[in-house]
Amino acid sequence: WDVLLTYLLLRKLDNGTRTAFQLNQKPKEIPTVDKVLKFIEERAIAFEASNLSKFESTKSSKQTNKKVSNVTTSSNNKNEISLPKNVNLRNPEFNIPDKISILLEADVLGEILEPGSLIIPNSRTKLLNTKFGYVVIGNLNQDLHKTSNLATALIVTSNEVKLTNFGKLRGCHKYFPKDPLNNNCVKKHLEILSYKYILITDIRQMYSSVMVHHNFKSFQNILWRDNPEEELKCLQLQTVTWGLKPSTYLATRCLIELADKYKDKYLLAAAALENNTYIDDILCGANDIEETLSLQNELISLLTLGHFQLRKWVANSSELLRNIPPEKCYFDNIKFDKNNNDYVKTLGIQYNVQSDCFKIFIAKIYDPLGFLGPIITNAEIIMQRIYCSKISWHETLPPDLYDMWKTFAEGLISMPSFEIKRDLNFAEAETTDLLRFCDASNVAYGCAIYCR
Repeated sequence: WDVLLTYLLLRKLDNGTRTAFQLNQKPKEIPTVDKVLKFIEERAIAFEASNLSKFESTKSSKQTNKKVSNVTTSSNNKNEISLPKNVNLRNPEFNIPDKISILLEADVLGEILEPGSLIIPNSRTKLLNTKFGYVVIGNLNQDLHKTSNLATALIVTSNEVKLTNFGKLRGCHKYFPKDPLNNNCVKKHLEILSYKYILITDIRQMYSSVMVHHNFKSFQNILWRDNPEEELKCLQLQTVTWGLKPSTYLATRCLIELADKYKDKYLLAAAALENNTYIDDILCGANDIEETLSLQNELISLLTLGHFQLRKWVANSSELLRNIPPEKCYFDNIKFDKNNNDYVKTLGIQYNVQSDCFKIFIAKIYDPLGFLGPIITNAEIIMQRIYCSKISWHETLPPDLYDMWKTFAEGLISMPSFEIKRDLNFAEAETTDLLRFCDASNVAYGCAIYCR
């Protein structure tokens, strides 16, 4: 019963008192009712001793819709501050975050101030004397050498963290938030590898095609004027606005709703919207030309019902673009019977329409499908050895590591771009063999899988 009573008692305390009690607890110490009651009694005595003033002032109160932060944004150790002895503090727990009780206007502040404010040596804090006792003001962070340049601090910290946690990057995807809309870029790439015929298209002005519910349009009010001499106007944006955090979800969720509503009539298109769409890009296909044409027609019809327009059509067969107006195609004219360099960038990867191949540019490594595994592994080995050498971010590399990096960089520059065949379709094969090879050394391990 003691544990249950302690839990219920702590739930009744205000946030500041509860936080103060938790900070006074030793690690792995189990709180008891007696300890909680003793702490509350001592805290009450401290506050009673600090509230010696009989000051009164009558003022009218006003409500404000402005959001304010806590008195202290994070817990700090007050022992690090050299407070003078026998000082009557208005709030002995000034180092603990707590909500602001009341905001005083300047005229009230002038009434409560008393002479005798104190400056704490080697500190960014001051003791302001008031009718209620001394109040601690200023920055509680006593690191005087910490740079005030926020950008510099962030850059240094970011690089150090990247080096320290470099070995953990391979498994970090396991801890990513789950995507409710299935917007997985790598998955979309892998799916189009299995189709003989593919379609790539883009939804024109997708965000602007989605209206925001009238209950939430007030969150999209902006102040605007064409020139500084005009009066400010308040404009309300009616559609999903690009750049806002929920915009991608709202627009993509509308596509999912559209697919679910008409999936009985447009089965192929509904499946493509749910499984083969990445934000406003659609990458889909089939193994039969007639089925691919049906998919294309269904996509156009289904998205028209939602007032979405498709544009920038790309396909690996001229027959799939025969009924698409030229102004809605990505390329003006593609000669499928001749070699050309008509590349389209699909989810960050260059795709050659005529040769049906992905083109890899070594100088611009973006490798979601793992084509460049052997090359990237060498870079990871170099980074790992740099980390193990314990050198700081701004130190010069040791000669052996510098030579290793120089050799890698020169080899990277000299490597030409190359193409990798996209079509991995085995629909017509009677049997399929999957051959897997793996090996390991003292520095790395890897595997290769071949389909036959």
